[in-house]
Amino acid sequence: MMNPKLIKTLMLLIALAGLAGCEEKIDYKKEEGLNFDVGQDLQSALQQKRMPQLAIKLGCNNCHALDHKLVGPAWQDVGKRYQDATDYEYDDKHYPVAEGLVQKISHGGSGNWGVEAMPALDPSGAEHEKLEKLVGFILKLGKQ
Repeated sequence: MMNPKLIKTLMLLIALAGLAGCEEKIDYKKEEGLNFDVGQDLQSALQQKRMPQLAIKLGCNNCHALDHKLVGPAWQDVGKRYQDATDYEYDDKHYPVAEGLVQKISHGGSGNWGVEAMPALDPSGAEHEKLEKLVGFILKLGKQ
């Protein structure tokens, strides 16, 4: 039987390999023929309780699911943890909760949900607006 720590490490490496290309700027309207409205996609995903296309395109589903832990926490759990919060501390700075979560997703980090590190998804800030919408989606999941 394999060592549980080794299995966790292998899962993390596989997930990180899937995210390796996520730092490039993505044109959601043109790439791979996807033509969808981000707001409509998120609303539909919320109603159907499925991972939105934006999250799949960004590779979030490599580490997260809506309702159960993968490498990272379930998004419903994230939404529940922060549903009543007004403040989020990231990199020794205080932000309104939604903006703080965008910073965490953009620049990565660890310590909030265990030892697994979240890789930086958008360090340049090019996808900030889309990440704001995605964080709004995650926070709405906590209210369901």
